[in-house]
Amino acid sequence: MHSIMKGLILFEGAEVIIENGYYDVTEVLKTHQSKNISDWKNAKQTQEYMIALSEKLNVEIYTFIKSKKGRGGGTQIHERIAIFFARWIDPRFAIACDEFIMNELTKNQIKAEEYKLKACQLERFIDKEDMNDLY
Repeated sequence: MHSIMKGLILFEGAEVIIENGYYDVTEVLKTHQSKNISDWKNAKQTQEYMIALSEKLNVEIYTFIKSKKGRGGGTQIHERIAIFFARWIDPRFAIACDEFIMNELTKNQIKAEEYKLKACQLERFIDKEDMNDLY
């Protein structure tokens, strides 16, 4: 697992500080006031995702989200759930993720089809007797 030690990115116009593998999403939540982090944390899908990820990474589930109330408080999420969170916060980002995944899957499918086509073309140029010598 790769962690960015410290950095800053912009998401939906909000600054997201990245430190030790955690994304501070406090400002993102302020710009999306219709979204409640508690609703997301307690959603069945989020709980199932974090349980599955904690099993895969062999870590406790509570390590994925850090919240602190009051002055200087905020919410930090582990880098491994950041995309899952971003998909929830912004449907346009979720669609972009879906399109990226579909494009990657399509590329692999196209590569397989191109391979089959090239193999067929190559077969036409090689004498059948020469092919038998290969086996």
